[in-house]
Amino acid sequence: MGKRYIFATLLTVLTVCSCSNNDDLEPRPELEHECVNLIIDTDLGNSTDDLLAIQGAFAYQSVGDCRILAVMTSRGKHDVQRFADATMHYYHADDIPLGTTPGEESFFEIVPYYKLVDMKDEQGNPMMQESGIPLSSRMESPELYRKILSEAPDHSVVIACIGFTTNIGKLLDSKPDKYSPLNGVDLIKQKVKSMSMMGCLFAKVKQRYSDELLNAEYNILGDIPLAQKLFREWPVALHVFPVEGGLVFPSDHDQVIHDYSWQPDNPIYKTYTHFDEWQTGDLGQYWWDIIPMVHAIQGERYFDCTDNGNITIKDDGQSDFVLDDKGKCHIISFNAVHSKTIYEALRIFSSYNPDNVTRL
Repeated sequence: MGKRYIFATLLTVLTVCSCSNNDDLEPRPELEHECVNLIIDTDLGNSTDDLLAIQGAFAYQSVGDCRILAVMTSRGKHDVQRFADATMHYYHADDIPLGTTPGEESFFEIVPYYKLVDMKDEQGNPMMQESGIPLSSRMESPELYRKILSEAPDHSVVIACIGFTTNIGKLLDSKPDKYSPLNGVDLIKQKVKSMSMMGCLFAKVKQRYSDELLNAEYNILGDIPLAQKLFREWPVALHVFPVEGGLVFPSDHDQVIHDYSWQPDNPIYKTYTHFDEWQTGDLGQYWWDIIPMVHAIQGERYFDCTDNGNITIKDDGQSDFVLDDKGKCHIISFNAVHSKTIYEALRIFSSYNPDNVTRL
């Protein structure tokens, strides 16, 4: 039995078995699952849940559950783009297009692990190996979106947005070009099946570092005007995982170190051993971005979502959700049983070795 088959079997069996005490959470047989054409949109380089979500996407791809069409970066900083390039290179994915974001913004950084690209190991070698592809030769994310979507079959693309909404907002606002005669809204409506995203805050919760209440979610605050545009104009199904949902899903720092210690070149292991936020008194990272990534690939097989509704973003970044039969938005629901499912999937993700699989 090949390693690839074992990985696929374990990933399926563990996820199903973790739900065995709740029939409602077992994979629904009427929901046929097929390989998902996936675009990842991430603010990589700042918070470690992006890294786990990307590792999960490549793990799912290795067993045929998804095909990664492109990775878009939404954090404008040159070294972030370099880190994204090096991360893709680690996964032997130099042929997957990487969309860049220009600029040197410094929006609140939690764990600036993108700085690994300028660090050396004990032998004086670069901590991260880059692909050698010049960043200047790569497309900016909104243009790459238009190219990838124009080439895709209708209603075939799923987007996992686990960063700022900047690229999506610019895509919505885009005009006809050499790739497609359609404007952004119509291009999305024709080519995109759905989007799963990390964003919004619908309940008052405490901030990570104080007893003060959090009023808005990080990814939304990163570009409020374009987030408002997104929820006004997005034309197809949109599944949102809010920040309060992730608060029941904290990471286990020591477990992550243990699980990835066998692959010391993995960006996750290097981040946790060289940018250890727990050593500075941080309460710990939550795996927010994991949920929308798994949902984007697995859909409704393991999650329940609200009925249709509309989301509005206020000028201060606060989010409101109202049920509406004509709305496009759904809130991804989450509970302790889901948490067990995801923790076990994360353990399987850590067994994924890009050197030992053939990408489809």
